[in-house]
Amino acid sequence: MLAEKLNEVIRQSEWSAPWVKRGMICVQDLSRPKDKQAFELKGDTWPARVDAVGSGGWDETGALHWVGIDLDVGHGDEKQAYETRDDALDVAFRLREFVNNAAEIRLSKSGNGVHIRVAIAGITTNGRTLAPLIAKWLCRTLDVRCDQSVLGRQNLWFWSKDRSEHSFALVEACSGLWTPPPAALRVLITHTPTISGPWWHKKPDVIARAEAYMRKVDPAISGSGGHNQTFWAACALVRGFALEIAEARPILYAWNQTCKPPWTDAELEHKLKEALNKAKGERGYLLRDKPEAFKAQKQDEQPTPKLRPSDLLKQQFDDEISGKRFVAEWPWSMLHRFSLALMPGNVTVFCAPPGSSKSFFMLQAAAFWMEKGYRPAILELEENQTYHLRRALAQVCEDSSITDPEWVKANPHKVAEYQAEHADYINRLAQSVIQAPSKFNTNTALSWMRQMVAEKRRVIAIDPVTARDPSEKPWIDDQYFVRSAGEILDGADTSLVLVTHPPKNAKDTSLDNVAGGAAYQRFSQAILWMEAIDVEELNCVGMHGRRMCAVNRKLHLRKTRNGKAQNTCIGYHFNGKSLKFEECGIVPKEKE
Repeated sequence: MLAEKLNEVIRQSEWSAPWVKRGMICVQDLSRPKDKQAFELKGDTWPARVDAVGSGGWDETGALHWVGIDLDVGHGDEKQAYETRDDALDVAFRLREFVNNAAEIRLSKSGNGVHIRVAIAGITTNGRTLAPLIAKWLCRTLDVRCDQSVLGRQNLWFWSKDRSEHSFALVEACSGLWTPPPAALRVLITHTPTISGPWWHKKPDVIARAEAYMRKVDPAISGSGGHNQTFWAACALVRGFALEIAEARPILYAWNQTCKPPWTDAELEHKLKEALNKAKGERGYLLRDKPEAFKAQKQDEQPTPKLRPSDLLKQQFDDEISGKRFVAEWPWSMLHRFSLALMPGNVTVFCAPPGSSKSFFMLQAAAFWMEKGYRPAILELEENQTYHLRRALAQVCEDSSITDPEWVKANPHKVAEYQAEHADYINRLAQSVIQAPSKFNTNTALSWMRQMVAEKRRVIAIDPVTARDPSEKPWIDDQYFVRSAGEILDGADTSLVLVTHPPKNAKDTSLDNVAGGAAYQRFSQAILWMEAIDVEELNCVGMHGRRMCAVNRKLHLRKTRNGKAQNTCIGYHFNGKSLKFEECGIVPKEKE
């Protein structure tokens, strides 16, 4: 309702310059006294007379949606300004390319300067605090000169009553979302941190060691000693590594993203001050050779009770009864029922040779998972995001013609109709279909998984996992990769699907014919093997009995550690017009 009213106001030419405060939708009512003109809009509240409207980058829940950067031309700080608009635009396009086109570029109110808005994904709390960190990191990383007075503040205007010819002209639209790396959430320290104490004073790697240490610290979980765990984490930073609060804050904030639920800024600040002022123990104990002898303790802090195995089992039962822990579904009921492949923490290998339409299979699954609210993420290592979203549009329209450039050229009105009808759908799906960076190896893949787990994505996938940069010893690399993936998922609510293919000379659908070999067999919980066949009329067993079906794909359940149908074959029909899979039923073994 509020968004509709906002759009209605923006379309009217008599509204003057927008005004933004604290990142929320705000208005300025000039009919009020000066000290009461600006106020926030919440719910359906709307004043009788409004003269300005603005929109910020974080919402009331703290989720961060975009970060603004202002490039001045011909005014402002001489050291930060650009001589010409073209110079500023060159920098803007360089930044846009760095964030995989997830940035909008507009001219400023005067038409000379440049405003950049980077669309952010994955920041669900502390948006107001993290916005300037992300903006500063981008500018420092790319050597961007910008208006430091508004860096990270969400007050880039998009409407003005007194406009020049080029006021707020759109130069380039945003295309996608960008997830900041962990490094962007840290304070940039350009000097060796000053740490009190003589014996560790000259250690330059304290911050890096603290960050590495915190990546291994378990998150705080409400109802399971969460307060104690958070206090312990704060103690590790300000006492264990002897960091000042300003140095420890961004590291603790990044760790807080993994907590269930995350703490507020005020709560984290309280824990840091408590750790600094009230906790006992030597500062810098984690920098000693035997840090366990110097752990910080608080007098009135009770140790977290150690849970017995039976307690952990009961907790799992309770979570399943309450629905907190559940098996994520596939779009196809028999595959879900017989494989139970998407249990929390599971690794599923989906193997299919070229030409079997495995990417369409995964896109159909991603759209289903999105509608179920799973917040999926598919990392595409082949082709770019636009390529896959075009295929997804063909699926939702059930018209494969849209993948044909000649047909598109001949039917522009139909293409425009498809685009207009499904634009919101494609924009939502774009948050789940992610284009991999050009250099992508095992370590970057594992780092991406950690980030997706921290974002609480329920189902994630890598398609195809074999497109990682090759190593000298792939058999060792594959074992390390799959085993490490299992460790990352251990205890998490996320399920992982690794899309792969058989070796070139594979003759059957056995486990030995999965690229990656024994590592995938050993460390995965489910292996699905799809083959494309000529259309066959088969008597398939479905949920409502037998029926004759035209089958052109067979999905072999070669491993189902949690399911009850290992070595079962499910028949599918892949529709070349809709580019979708229809589940036909179980193919009797005598027919295989």
